[in-house]
Amino acid sequence: MLIFTIVVLVIMFIVSAILKKKYNIQQDFAPLRYYSKAHKWVERTLFLGFVIIIILVYMNYTSAELYLFLGYLVILFGYRTYMEYKHEREEKEYLLTLVLTCSALVLFVGSIFFVHQSLEPYKMVVKEIETLSPDSIDQVEIVNYSWNENARDVLDIMEKKREVVLEDNGIISKLLSELSPEKLRVSDVDIKNKDSYYDLILEGDTDFKLTVYEKAIIIDYGDVDSFKVVGSNKLYQLLEKDEFAWVLP
Repeated sequence: MLIFTIVVLVIMFIVSAILKKKYNIQQDFAPLRYYSKAHKWVERTLFLGFVIIIILVYMNYTSAELYLFLGYLVILFGYRTYMEYKHEREEKEYLLTLVLTCSALVLFVGSIFFVHQSLEPYKMVVKEIETLSPDSIDQVEIVNYSWNENARDVLDIMEKKREVVLEDNGIISKLLSELSPEKLRVSDVDIKNKDSYYDLILEGDTDFKLTVYEKAIIIDYGDVDSFKVVGSNKLYQLLEKDEFAWVLP
């Protein structure tokens, strides 16, 4: 997506430069130039609606921020193109705004494809989680790591704190019940809580590895996929309750 965006932006700048030279366009970079009260309130309403949508999406994290932002730009620049064409057609500045609109539209369509592709690993993981059952798992090995502030070597920054191997079907079932795919959102996880995390290795009919942080889960199933947990991470909270027969290393 990054390379695609760069290519679109380069083409946009080249086309804009050609239009400026050909029509001798003196571009006005004032971002809040209004032609009427209606124009001002339409743009302000669009911006307010955009902010509200982004806040709602952020609170329920999805991969939609990208194309929501680009979709807003398409509407905003498209409206500005119309207003510039209507009120200052002879200045031909609307041509440059039209280029911006078309570029945003191309990026918008590209982002939809990109987001669709990025959701494929999520769909596969969700499907696999939904098929997990206590009967298909022989044991779960859990290793708890903690942040070692006194480590002299970068490889020793995270030290093994405790570990346990679970074979009880009831406990395994309880763990699986807290692994809710509905709470997972595709994300490049930014691990903020370095104090403690858990590696869970599920062994049985299907081998499955999870790394559980307070606000994120990394799932190793073929490929490694990172997910942000929306709301409270009950799996992490369950592991933190200290109800298992932990063994010190």
